[in-house]
Amino acid sequence: MRKNRSKEILEYLEQNKGKSFSMEELCARFGISARQIRNYIAQINADQETIVCSNEGYHIADDKVADAGTRTPDAEERVSFIISRLLLEDEPVDLYEIADELFVSEATIQSDLKKIRRRIEPFHLSLRNEASCLSIEGTEKNKRSLTSYMITNTHYKGFLSDEGSRFLDNDYQIDILRKNLVSIFNECSFYYNDYSLNNIILHLVITIDRLRSHGMIDETQIPLQISEIELSAAEKICLFLQDQYDIVIDQKERNNIAAFLATNLATLDYRMISRDNISTYIDSSVTDLVQQILDQISDYYLIGPFDDVFFARFSLHIDNLLKRQKINHSVHNPMLMDIKLTYPLIFDIAVYAAGLIEKNTGYRINQDEISLIALHIGSFIESSDSNKNKLSAIYIYSDYHQFYQHNISRIQNRFDKEINLLYTISADDYNSETMKPDLLISEVNLPLSIHVSPFITDSQIENIEALIRKGSRKKETDSFLNSFNNLFREDLFFTDIYGKDEFEVLHKLTETLKNQNVFDDEFAESVIGREKLSSTCFIRKVAIPHAIGQKITHSFISIVTFEHNQKWGNEEIQLLILFGISYSERKDFRFVFNHIFEILNDEANVNVLIRCRSHEEIMEKIRLILSRLS
Repeated sequence: MRKNRSKEILEYLEQNKGKSFSMEELCARFGISARQIRNYIAQINADQETIVCSNEGYHIADDKVADAGTRTPDAEERVSFIISRLLLEDEPVDLYEIADELFVSEATIQSDLKKIRRRIEPFHLSLRNEASCLSIEGTEKNKRSLTSYMITNTHYKGFLSDEGSRFLDNDYQIDILRKNLVSIFNECSFYYNDYSLNNIILHLVITIDRLRSHGMIDETQIPLQISEIELSAAEKICLFLQDQYDIVIDQKERNNIAAFLATNLATLDYRMISRDNISTYIDSSVTDLVQQILDQISDYYLIGPFDDVFFARFSLHIDNLLKRQKINHSVHNPMLMDIKLTYPLIFDIAVYAAGLIEKNTGYRINQDEISLIALHIGSFIESSDSNKNKLSAIYIYSDYHQFYQHNISRIQNRFDKEINLLYTISADDYNSETMKPDLLISEVNLPLSIHVSPFITDSQIENIEALIRKGSRKKETDSFLNSFNNLFREDLFFTDIYGKDEFEVLHKLTETLKNQNVFDDEFAESVIGREKLSSTCFIRKVAIPHAIGQKITHSFISIVTFEHNQKWGNEEIQLLILFGISYSERKDFRFVFNHIFEILNDEANVNVLIRCRSHEEIMEKIRLILSRLS
């Protein structure tokens, strides 16, 4: 009969309540490794902290009583656990031993192995199962990339947290490591930020951990030009690591660390770089690629023009990105999911940029790198007035001595970004039939006007502000409903188009739509190609595949609702919204796309739309949701 190790450990500590045991004592008592002990304790503590660790060792918490029925880890936790075991062990691990540790059946583990193969495949690694002995096969660098991903992925605890990570074997005294790195970087006059510093710390911690597990870098030459200052900094870091962590770092590892520094640190102040002098620092092939990317983004999404300051900074970023791709180094952006969920259109623009980079260089850009591109593009869009929709306004005055100029000045200074003042005219000249602004501000009482006194008061300014917000919202809502109604026709609604994965669903849907002469094969390929770059399941239960095409006869939105869950990448969906935007109408894409996301950001709205089984019902619910948002 298979032993329940978690139960044994818990009962042993409960029987010896008041006593503490070192890790060595627990390993000797149960005949298993320190890693296994830590994993069992993590499993026991999953719901609440039952076993605590202090300076004296491990012991049962004072107010806890042993629970014989410890929680069984779910599928995602099992996948994480198994990958961690395979990465940390020097030799293949017995499948039955893993089933024993997790207290699940062999069949359950076999099912988990399919998920693990899909999880590690993007890292060019494979899962070997020989005589029920499991191992992850591939280069050491790719194993380190997988380790970095598993540590920093949002499903798992990051190594910078107090609780540590199941993917690392020891406490690495992060604060001491950080302090010494900062000292070395300052000494070498590097420019860095918290993001780059954390990436370097993560890289070094994984390096130490893998060296202790006899995982050695197998590259003999780094395909990257490394400066003397980067080599010198790497040497200082290696001397510190050898002394602090009692490891030996050979020349291959030193070169690898130097290359990572070169792709994450700067030896020059970016504020000193301009479009005029950038060729001094970056190869023309990079700046040419950046110009192509920005030109196509401007054309595709009607954003821009991008100024010279943005061009210089974005070029520096893409240069470092390409260096990282060249040496197969990965970075982590802790804001990835926030960016993807909060700013889906900006993330989508970054995905488009990543596709252009792949087309030109052959490098497939991961989601962390894509999210960093999104940060750059998003900062430009947010600071640009080109994304502001102003309300039109007319000011009507009642005198002929220009006393109203004071009011005009206050209004323009306060609401310059919100309104476009079309006319300033007298009450006698105003014609309500021909002049129909979004806002009518008047010193005389007129229907549908915002009344102000000849010397406007603070409360009247606040009233204008409130009405601007309300007017802007109504204008956008009316415009969206009009656009959505034109895009989403009755024959574009479907139910229950299931497939083995997202690509089969898209193939079935696009084949159906092609038969209606909505678009050609090129558009269908674009939709699937975009999905391969990065999943369009931005929101729980919803996927929004899309593309802009030259040969779409007219723009459209097609919606599919699913009664049961449909697999979509690593997620499951019940609502599919396919965007097809003709090239000539691409200006509308951002507007409609953003409003769709605003609706779907509320899970209650998603659940309402999932239950719809007709075009008429979808339209009715959309109008109802928008009326609540207005």
